[in-house]
Amino acid sequence: LVGTNEIMGYKYRWRPELFTGLGFNGIAVALLGRNHPLGVVLAAILFGILNYGGAIVNIFTEGRIPRELIMVLQAVIVIFVVISDEVVKRLIRQRRKVV
Repeated sequence: LVGTNEIMGYKYRWRPELFTGLGFNGIAVALLGRNHPLGVVLAAILFGILNYGGAIVNIFTEGRIPRELIMVLQAVIVIFVVISDEVVKRLIRQRRKVV
């Protein structure tokens, strides 16, 4: 459904590079949103803004700042969220043991 407009109205054919990496982005968005509906929507909006902004920056800097920098930024965000979630869980477990 996502690519119907592209395939039916623009190029009239499927291009393999059209939707690369969407599965990995979906996993990252679900991790960032912690599988909560509102969190996933907000994480998807954040990733969309980052992807769009990366494309615009790439265009305006004439390729000197690559779009892959945005992918690295997204990965760092996801890593920090996952690590912070694990740290909070361990702190809660330690406090329960003390009490």
